Amino acid sequence: MAKQARKGARVSAAILAIGLVVLAGWTSLWTVSKNESGVVLRFGAVTRVVPSGMSVTLPWPFETLIRVSTTEVRTMPIGFRLVEKARGLKPTDDEVQWLTGDTNIVELQATIQYTISDPAEYLFGMADPIGDERREFAVRKAGETVFAGLVAKREIDDVLSIGKVQLQIDAIDEVQTVLDSLHLGLRVVALNIVEVSPPAAVIGAFNDVSSAKADRERTITEARGDANRTLPVARADANRLIRDAEIYRSDLLGRARGAARSFAELSREAAKNPRVTRRRIWLETIESVLPRTRTKVIQPSQDGKRRRIFIEG
Repeated sequence: MAKQARKGARVSAAILAIGLVVLAGWTSLWTVSKNESGVVLRFGAVTRVVPSGMSVTLPWPFETLIRVSTTEVRTMPIGFRLVEKARGLKPTDDEVQWLTGDTNIVELQATIQYTISDPAEYLFGMADPIGDERREFAVRKAGETVFAGLVAKREIDDVLSIGKVQLQIDAIDEVQTVLDSLHLGLRVVALNIVEVSPPAAVIGAFNDVSSAKADRERTITEARGDANRTLPVARADANRLIRDAEIYRSDLLGRARGAARSFAELSREAAKNPRVTRRRIWLETIESVLPRTRTKVIQPSQDGKRRRIFIEG
């Protein structure tokens, strides 16, 4: 009996040893898919991150491995919920409406696409209890916070038109900064503004304002066109007037200088012979005045009558 008991004990020990070896091999060899990374834990602490392929760890309970999908692109909606949109339900005003810098309200919907960039931080970076829903909640709140701040710095016209692209670029950087500060181990790969528009209740009035602004721009453009056509003609007329004035000025100055020289010469000659000069000036004056006057000639009387003859000058 004792011999059989010892034999049974040896068999049990052998079975236990084989079981331990099998268990050690089963818990030491890991296969990580090509779209995954493996996080190795030793007594619950992260020791390393292994790539896809075969990996070997210490047997359980010394080490264990957690697989994390690092290539999957996940989508987080901002301003709406995917399930409700699939059912045809509209988002609430609190979700879709944002306040702009000029105190207008705009409805904005966007999607954030992200992947896991740091598997270890993704699993254990947050101090609070971790779960997929909590991480998605953090991504959603980060996006809402960033959009609330960025939209509040812009006017509604900027958000609805050319500023939309820059808003997306700024939002990507700021969302990534917030996620990094939360140690989520996530990387934003894309951010797209799906829809941006005024609230439905005021879209008619907004369209009227947009039409008025378009009319204003058209009027300004037409005015500039008229100015571009009118100003060259006006400048040409002004240059012509200035040129004619310069010519008239030069001519007038020339004649004035000539008259001044003639007067100076006449003054010198008059000083030499004043009598002759006065006679000459009188004759020249009479010669210039008589042609412009009406001349009356009275002939001597004949037969007791005088005859008057008028000669037009």
